[in-house]
Amino acid sequence: MKKQFYLFFVLLIGQLALAQDIDFEEAEDLLQYQEWVEEARQDSSLLFVVLWDKNDIAWQRMEAENVFENTAFIASLQSYKALQIPIASSMGARWVQLFPANQLPAFYFLQGDELLLQIRSGYQTAEQLREAAQKARSLAGRYETLSSHYGDGSLSTSQWKDLLYLHSLNFPFNETLSLALEFLNSQNPNQLMSDDVLPLLVKYGVDLETPYPEKVIQNQKSISGKLPDFNFNDFIAYTYSYNLDLAVASEDSVLLNRLLEIVVPLSKDSLVKPSDLRFETQKLYAEETGQFSILRQGVMEYTDTIQSDSLRAEAIFDYAFAVADEYNTKPALTAARKMAARANVLHESFRYRMLEGYMAYLLQDYEEAERLVTKAAGLTNNPNNQRKAEGLMQMIVREKADNRD
Repeated sequence: MKKQFYLFFVLLIGQLALAQDIDFEEAEDLLQYQEWVEEARQDSSLLFVVLWDKNDIAWQRMEAENVFENTAFIASLQSYKALQIPIASSMGARWVQLFPANQLPAFYFLQGDELLLQIRSGYQTAEQLREAAQKARSLAGRYETLSSHYGDGSLSTSQWKDLLYLHSLNFPFNETLSLALEFLNSQNPNQLMSDDVLPLLVKYGVDLETPYPEKVIQNQKSISGKLPDFNFNDFIAYTYSYNLDLAVASEDSVLLNRLLEIVVPLSKDSLVKPSDLRFETQKLYAEETGQFSILRQGVMEYTDTIQSDSLRAEAIFDYAFAVADEYNTKPALTAARKMAARANVLHESFRYRMLEGYMAYLLQDYEEAERLVTKAAGLTNNPNNQRKAEGLMQMIVREKADNRD
């Protein structure tokens, strides 16, 4: 009888253990979340945070497969507090601003406010989450330790990797890039291509104000052989976007030209030819910085392949008119005037001369404006066009007289 009772007791305990699942708390707003962070800090616990939606198919699949009842995974969370953040809550909206998710559910492992590891790709097995929990635990406190030795030259390459990894999770990419450049700058050229350093070179060597992008470009084949997961097209795409943003923010036309000469020709976007990308880059830069001489240069280059002078003149005029119509700044008006003048050299017409004359008028070059509008009037017999030229001439004469007085 005692043996039967003991066997029953053992089986009961086993069933209870199998039925155990993760005890998730929920944080729907910032106050609730901060309370759990503080409690975890007081307990010296880590945080396991799940960004979720109960109607999400991947979440439902994980529940159906009892992922959150897996004993090995549960055991790996012994030093964690588990927290759910509904994507539809105010905290969910705030969370995705801090830590964007590619798919739901997304999983985050933190120590206080410091992110240790994140999985943003949706469905995960219990084994994958268990391994992630163990890896995150091994990183706990590591950033503080590594940071304390940063700057004294004692960090190994492996430690630099950990430092940059943890830094990238918690700070903007540009800040991590600055830190990574300190490491790359400390390496001699031969070390950059070593197995240990190469992954950092292809990840952070994107700044065209350094020699590293060209180093990657020149060694593309060698790098692809050493790093099977290296995608050269992705590297070029990211180098392009990073340097374009930097050039625009700093209004740096020298950096823009390096981007145009080094990176744009290597673009493999199936929807945009390098020549189109070059022009769109110049156009965007000019519109964002107000440096419309860059756009004028781009228009001249972009239309250079048009064989017919009349068609090329019309294309240049269209861009000149668009700039004049949308931007009322001296650099924009000057660029539009020069483009209109070029159109007239290729194929003189009433519309081109009128635009050139109108730009001269807006730029208060009244003598030249009079000459150009007079010339425009001589290029048409259309009464409506004649009235337009007469009206603009009256404006020019009136402004000229007012400025003389």
